[in-house]
Amino acid sequence: MNDFNSCIYKVSSKDEDNNDFYIGSSTNWKVRQKFHKFHCKNNFNRPLYQWINKNGGYENFNFEPIAWLPSKNVNDVREVEEMYFLTLKPTINVFHPKRSRKQYYIDNKEQMNEKAKRYYDKHRNKLLMRAGMKLMCPICGTWGTAGHLGRHQKTKKCQILGKKLLENK
Repeated sequence: MNDFNSCIYKVSSKDEDNNDFYIGSSTNWKVRQKFHKFHCKNNFNRPLYQWINKNGGYENFNFEPIAWLPSKNVNDVREVEEMYFLTLKPTINVFHPKRSRKQYYIDNKEQMNEKAKRYYDKHRNKLLMRAGMKLMCPICGTWGTAGHLGRHQKTKKCQILGKKLLENK
């Protein structure tokens, strides 16, 4: 092995009939391998681990570095991962290596809104009941509805009352 710890790696099945694969990156390859093994054994709920467990488990897969990098900077490593991602077109990766949450939301806004609408329709009564429930603010001790608690805690009234309560204790 070389002095480089950062790498771009490929996860593929030992089964020749399974052509799916995953591309990832790490700034510490040895730790990353242990991380993957732990999550496979503990049925971590992510597409990569679900795929591995459905197809024979950790022992039935190759975890192989395809490029070693001198940089420990995560942004530099992700930049190279992006290049491999676009070139090799992995089938198991769900997230784009350099895409932020904000960009993901922009790219998938309609799908996310539709999913949120379905969830609201399915759980409407429960959500409305929970939002209208009376709760005591943990900062200032006043009562309000759960739906307004977050907004209330940002008010000057809550902050001032909270400071007074702390001073009196």
